[in-house]
Amino acid sequence: MLASNSSRLYDFLQLLAPKFTPMPIENTMNGKFGFWSPFVMSLGVLALIGCKNADRPLAPAEDRLLKIGNAYVNAVNKNKTVPKSVADIKAFLEGSLDDVLISPGDGEKFVILWGIDYNQLPPGKDDPFTVAAYEKNGVDGKRYVLRFPRSVVLMTDEEFRKAIFPPGHQCPI
Repeated sequence: MLASNSSRLYDFLQLLAPKFTPMPIENTMNGKFGFWSPFVMSLGVLALIGCKNADRPLAPAEDRLLKIGNAYVNAVNKNKTVPKSVADIKAFLEGSLDDVLISPGDGEKFVILWGIDYNQLPPGKDDPFTVAAYEKNGVDGKRYVLRFPRSVVLMTDEEFRKAIFPPGHQCPI
């Protein structure tokens, strides 16, 4: 089995660097790391992290929050000013306003933090993400939260209280 894995690794490395002759896998097992071993290990870790949720479909609230985030960023980039209301992102939203702006979870309008240029915010010390929009009430003590750089996370009320909000905004609970 080790020989077939060694062969697969060699074939993979040949795709990356055709003139590269790797050390045999057996040498890396006893502590003699070649130049490429840390690279290969890092690549493997990144592949596992990147593929973690690749097959999971988005929840409807996640999809809507990402559409809001994309529209917000596109409005900032095109208009060279931060959106102050729905009217400023309306042209950039995919889908009908009523569908995109209302959470399918709690039936309320998403809370969007207007007037923030998320491109200008420094990353937080412990968490690089800043809250941009969220479900007003959520369901069963959890809510979907859009954070910049763009990601959507399902947070408990406790996690939401600890989240980083942009200047001038604070957690409402």
